[in-house]
Amino acid sequence: MTATLPKLEDEQIGSIVRGGENKGIKTESFFVEEGVKEITIDWMSDSEFTEVTVKDPNGKEYTYAKDEKEETGVFEGSYHHTITVSAPEAGKWRVTGKGNKKESYLLNISLNSPLNEEFSLELANGDVKVKQEDVNISYKTTVSLNFYKMVKKEVKS
Repeated sequence: MTATLPKLEDEQIGSIVRGGENKGIKTESFFVEEGVKEITIDWMSDSEFTEVTVKDPNGKEYTYAKDEKEETGVFEGSYHHTITVSAPEAGKWRVTGKGNKKESYLLNISLNSPLNEEFSLELANGDVKVKQEDVNISYKTTVSLNFYKMVKKEVKS
């Protein structure tokens, strides 16, 4: 079985997704390559009172601009703590969520980058292939790609 993921269109954005449990303070890090036009960091949690801060590679700190409650859908009742940064610095960024109680969180980082249009993924028989489109760009980066294979397990009672 072979599946090719569609190439991103101009208006689409690449994403980094993380999540888990926060028992007071949780820090996640991610990398931004040169040329990114904008990043949006959305720390979604089941706690309204989470304080979210973002630090760029130079140590400049950003705090969230919006705190919105999800009223409908799969994540109804969750809170979005959102920060958008235009023309972000390239390098390692850190996002920290601080709360006064245990919470579950989902972190979605959207990157509006020229590289989104330059690569595509192909999934075939459990293998992942990254393909570069026919363009002339120069870059140096490390790519981490995680994917999960569904395994059917029979349970006898």
